[in-house]
Amino acid sequence: MASEDKPKMPRIRRAKQFLPFSALAGLKEALAKKETEIVPRGDIAAEKAAEINQKLLGLEKGMPVTVTHFEQGKYIQTTGVVALLDQRSRLLCIEDSKIDFDNISDIDIITLPE
Repeated sequence: MASEDKPKMPRIRRAKQFLPFSALAGLKEALAKKETEIVPRGDIAAEKAAEINQKLLGLEKGMPVTVTHFEQGKYIQTTGVVALLDQRSRLLCIEDSKIDFDNISDIDIITLPE
């Protein structure tokens, strides 16, 4: 029985209290992240390693490339322009991505049409 001195709650506000909600916010995203398959890092054959080293020696700042590399349990392809190539630190920077030479499994130099 509704109290006479209290105004009735508007119908829209009453309906909101029955809307579904997640008591464990972020659980669905965390479970999805756990479901991603982690791939073991593969060994690169000596012949392929030599090919990658040759390509690294031929790279220059500003060249467009696609690099396949191992990062956080999976292989990723990063495409962009070489921003930095540091032989001493063994680091390749493509725009905002920093890639360790040891994690590179392939390099494709993109040739732009003239």
